[in-house]
Amino acid sequence: MRKLLTMIAFTAVTGAYAQNLDYPRFGIGGQASFPAFGISAKADITETHSAQVTFGVAGPFSAYYGRYLYNFPENGNDLLFNPYLYGQAGIYTYKGFGIDYNNYSLYETTEKVFGWGVGGGLQFCFPNLTDRIKFNAELGYGKVGFDYYDFKSITFGAGIHYYFNL
Repeated sequence: MRKLLTMIAFTAVTGAYAQNLDYPRFGIGGQASFPAFGISAKADITETHSAQVTFGVAGPFSAYYGRYLYNFPENGNDLLFNPYLYGQAGIYTYKGFGIDYNNYSLYETTEKVFGWGVGGGLQFCFPNLTDRIKFNAELGYGKVGFDYYDFKSITFGAGIHYYFNL
């Protein structure tokens, strides 16, 4: 992850003003949505509609999900920001231990289930530096029903993406 962020920063500094961003555009980077984080790809199809896929692997819990984002108009001068709403769905995996009550021993178990979430956030960038690196912060609700752990929670998220034209 550290090498990816270094590569994004280097590319942004060396080619930040090579061309203006337009639609459609593509972003690659990292996305964290507690308790999972990982690599993310984001496509801004139009000014209003975006799609995102995230491959999040963090310890015993992993998430592979897609999102639809509805973007509101971008505002600001020295700090450009645009609010958005999202809906997500995906496959969530939990690795844990179960108990075999016949011989009272532990065994490793893996569950893969469908999960969903909704929420909103704020994407922002500093155009005086570059408009290619965009940050986001978000708040949402997610539900994943594992057999031994029913995951329903308010989720906090953050991300960084480097954008280029398609």
